[in-house]
Amino acid sequence: MKYAILGAGGMAREIREILIEQGVPVEHIEFFVDASFKVDYPNSREISELESTTHEALRIFMGVGSGELRETWFKNNPSFVKHLQPLIAPSATLGQRVTLGPGGVIGHGCILTCDVSLGKCAQLNIQSSLSHDVTVGDFFTSGPKSTLAGNVTIGHRVTLGAAATVLPDVSICDNVVVGAGALVTKDITEPGTYVGVPAKRIS
Repeated sequence: MKYAILGAGGMAREIREILIEQGVPVEHIEFFVDASFKVDYPNSREISELESTTHEALRIFMGVGSGELRETWFKNNPSFVKHLQPLIAPSATLGQRVTLGPGGVIGHGCILTCDVSLGKCAQLNIQSSLSHDVTVGDFFTSGPKSTLAGNVTIGHRVTLGAAATVLPDVSICDNVVVGAGALVTKDITEPGTYVGVPAKRIS
């Protein structure tokens, strides 16, 4: 079995650590990046090389921190999609009826209670908490210690900064960035960047 991580930065290295904890030998894990990033990550290989190694025994994990870049790679490399795997850290706690789309990652210490749905390539950083009846769209990113209360609905390409909180029964539309430590108290219906307590749009 071969394990390929798309990306080679901080999130990619965290994914490697999770795989090692799950018993994958480190020598079976390789990082792959676009040619333009190769100079920054000399220990990685170019994604073009992955095309020639794709086969049924290959498992691919999305290790890119940027939701926009995850979406680009997902759409530009259709041959990889069937090999994309979800990844759940051993220390994460998942309740009943939790679903994770292809390429999704649930990091260490995350808590997902019940009836939670995560879209394609959604990424939960360490100690994120999602309560009951939460729906999260594709290419979502949660910063460390972010919190989604019950009955929250999140659109596509949404990023929550570290320790951001979304209160119960709130929805957030597509293409929103919520700053670190922000508190979302009501629906966000316009794309943009929101910061503060309560969160307000700044751009």
